[in-house]
Amino acid sequence: MLNTADFVTVTTDYIRNFYHTHYGVPLENIVAVPNLLPKWWFGDRYDPEAKLKQFSACKAKPRIGIVSSLSHYNVDNVMEDKNGLAARKKKKPDGTDVWINENGQEVDEA
Repeated sequence: MLNTADFVTVTTDYIRNFYHTHYGVPLENIVAVPNLLPKWWFGDRYDPEAKLKQFSACKAKPRIGIVSSLSHYNVDNVMEDKNGLAARKKKKPDGTDVWINENGQEVDEA
């Protein structure tokens, strides 16, 4: 199935190389797109104790969820900066490109 797809997306170069080595998928058909979760999304709002309490209260009725990343939507304009923050390419008023991280700071292209 992997070899019949136009392209395959994975989240790391390790998985990209694994698919190539073990399943024979050409490297040019595999795109590694990192899952760049913005730090502000979780930050201090993630409370493991509250999640455990919620799980215990609801474990008789399990839930199924899908976790995905918007970074897969426009991969040409997304990268991870040196601090692990998501950054997007934007146009300056003069027409030049600039990378802006999730804190609104301009960063160098990786």
